[in-house]
Amino acid sequence: MQRERKAAKNLGIIMVVFLLLRMPFFTVIIVDPFVQQSTDPVLWDVFLWLGYINSSLNLFLYGFFNRSFCRKILMPMVCRNCLPGTSPAIDLSQTRKEGAQCANQQ
Repeated sequence: MQRERKAAKNLGIIMVVFLLLRMPFFTVIIVDPFVQQSTDPVLWDVFLWLGYINSSLNLFLYGFFNRSFCRKILMPMVCRNCLPGTSPAIDLSQTRKEGAQCANQQ
C-alpha cells in the first residue's frame, strides 16, 4: 500500500507541474483564433518557454522521485569526484597507452 501511495503522490506532483506550465500555452492556442489573433507575441513566447521549462524539469522531477532513474540517468551527469565512494572521472582524451604512461609518472 505504501508503494501505491508514493507512486500516486509522484504522479500527482508531475501532473500538477505539467498543467501549471503547459496550460497557459494550450489555452492561448485555443482562444486566440476567436479573438482575431490579438495575443501579444511576447506573451506567446513566454507561454512557449514555460512549456520548454516543463520539458527540462521533467528529467529532474523523475530523477528526484525515482531512485533507479536517478542512479542511471542523473548520476553520470554530476561530478564523480564530489560523490563519496566513487572513483574519479576518467580522462577519455588520452589513449590507453598514454594513460598508463601518465599513471606511471605520478
